[in-house]
Amino acid sequence: PYTVTAKVIHLKDGDSFVVLDAKNNKIEIRLLDIDAPELHQPFGKKAKEHLSNLIKEKTVTINYEKKDRYGRLLAHVFLNKLNLNQEMIRAGYAWHFTRYSTNKNLQKLENNARKKHLGLWYDKNPTAPWIWRAEHKRKKKSK
Repeated sequence: PYTVTAKVIHLKDGDSFVVLDAKNNKIEIRLLDIDAPELHQPFGKKAKEHLSNLIKEKTVTINYEKKDRYGRLLAHVFLNKLNLNQEMIRAGYAWHFTRYSTNKNLQKLENNARKKHLGLWYDKNPTAPWIWRAEHKRKKKSK
């Protein structure tokens, strides 16, 4: 694993953002093991806002091992000791991405947020982002 410390300069959505490292390189980060709502789906803008309130213009520590197919670093990100991946799920603004993760702690955090109806769990039947993306991909193709 690699570690980078960098300043957050741009929020893309509730699970990805851009940082500026010490050499002024822009690096896109994707929070590992979670999936936040897309911006155009319910709670998407609120998820981005929650993450923005936590980290915009702040220096974060990024622990990563690899990039995704879009060139983003897949990372666990920390603001001081706050694990942002966990925080997004704890606050109810992201799903535990079980397709790629078996982290039992993240699942516990999601289950707790669901029980308390936090964030997106206020909706009785929220649509997972991976389902929303698939449905909207089909709609684009059929136009």
